[in-house]
Amino acid sequence: MSAKARPRLGLIVAASVILSVTLLGLPTQQVAAHCPGSQASGGRDYAAGKRSIANSANGIKADIQYTLKPVCAIPAGNAFSAEAIYLCINSLCDGFVQVGWERSQSGTLRMYCEFQPPPATGTGFIFYFSVTAATHNYKMQYDPLDSVWDCFLDGAWKKDKGGLGFTTGTYLGAQGETNSTHTQLGRNSPSTLQYTTLQYRIAMNNTWNTWSPNTFTRDPPYGASNPAVGSFADWTNVPHN
Repeated sequence: MSAKARPRLGLIVAASVILSVTLLGLPTQQVAAHCPGSQASGGRDYAAGKRSIANSANGIKADIQYTLKPVCAIPAGNAFSAEAIYLCINSLCDGFVQVGWERSQSGTLRMYCEFQPPPATGTGFIFYFSVTAATHNYKMQYDPLDSVWDCFLDGAWKKDKGGLGFTTGTYLGAQGETNSTHTQLGRNSPSTLQYTTLQYRIAMNNTWNTWSPNTFTRDPPYGASNPAVGSFADWTNVPHN
């Protein structure tokens, strides 16, 4: 995994009841015209923010909004769009933990907790849970008492995983991601999808610190920004005819 990407290499080992939401009922040909295709190889695109930190962290959390009614067609196949935060061992992201939400091609919305032991090209673990289409607080943190990484939604424990081979990291990320063309990240410009209260937990004293990302996008039509301290925003530039 590069520092800018989240690979879909995880082994899906558990799932709970999921919540379905409906995409706009417009013909695929009509909707697809509103969202330009990706220029990225294989259709994988990112609108992201990143930050290296001096003090190792053992936790990351943020409030993340949900995409409003998408106008972009999602083609057949294993397509998804996602919004998430992650903590990597280092800037190469040899191993990482990640938490956020994902929308499938069918419109299904679900939260996920992802655990990737080194190397990042190896088998990881993804666990899915139901979540409502609203702003939620997503958190991942290491528990030294039980030697596991814990995943939370709005402060409620959802899943843990041990044996990952690392307990801290020095690279933080927040990002929208899609693996297909004509899909929507964030909200449609001029609206933006907001991440707020971006924080990481310093391992040496377990205190939470606010962080602000350096932003980038891989290709049009996506955008990303750091609108305020401790925040991140992403969007899709949608041409309207």
